[in-house]
Amino acid sequence: MANITFYELSTYNNGLLLDFEIDLDDLSSEEELLEAVQEKLKELKEKALAGEYPNIAALEVKAGYYTFEEYRVADSEDVPDKYVGEYSLDSEYWEYKEIAEEHGAEVVNAALSIGYALESIGDHYRGHVEPQNDDDGTLGEWAYQNDHLGEIPSHLASYIDWDSVGRDLNCSGWHVMNGHIFSV
Repeated sequence: MANITFYELSTYNNGLLLDFEIDLDDLSSEEELLEAVQEKLKELKEKALAGEYPNIAALEVKAGYYTFEEYRVADSEDVPDKYVGEYSLDSEYWEYKEIAEEHGAEVVNAALSIGYALESIGDHYRGHVEPQNDDDGTLGEWAYQNDHLGEIPSHLASYIDWDSVGRDLNCSGWHVMNGHIFSV
């Protein structure tokens, strides 16, 4: 469950921590996030005016001492750090979320850690394999089992150094990250 927590800024700047959390799984765009934030700020202001926060007098809110208009990010969960800014999410997060829903967050995060661009992950993802002791041997054997090496008679397969095959594939643009295989 991806979510982001904000602090209301006018109270934060005066030593009070009024936070609110927004579930990102229910949202699909930056505009929807901004609407949800504004709704939460409105709720905080209404609660302050109703006297629900003992450290904030309704008079201070009416006088504009506490404005409930600005906010900053306090924390996030299940959102890659690269998309979390000081005041909101990077607009690219929504593309990440869409691609993660299609391919799975683990696949997308593995591809991003290798350096693939978000929009190219679907073109380069080849599948998943349970990693053994090292990724080179895993990649070599996977390529053989999935017919990426051409015709190799099965009686000769036991003579092949799969670590070397995997290293060669790696040098030519194939990668294994957390058991996920990507190619050029």
